[in-house]
Formats: sequence, structure tokens, C-alpha cells
Amino acid sequence: MRWIGPTSSVFDITTYILMYFVICQAVCGGSYGAPGVDNVL
Repeated sequence: MRWIGPTSSVFDITTYILMYFVICQAVCGGSYGAPGVDNVL
């Protein structure tokens, strides 16, 4: 039963990162969370 904790944490982190990139790509138009980069450049 000890392997369930670390496995769940890795799954949660992986899902969070994946969803972060998917949602940010949809919201920011594919800039991956850097909406100010085109303003700076």
C-alpha cells in the first residue's frame, strides 16, 4: 500500500502540468504562459 502515495503524487503532478500547458495554450493562443513576451520583444 505504500506505493499508492508516491504514484498518486506523480500522477497528480503530471496531470497538472499537462492540463496547465493545454489550458494555457488554449487561452494564450499557444504562447505557453508567456503573454508578455511579444510585448517585451
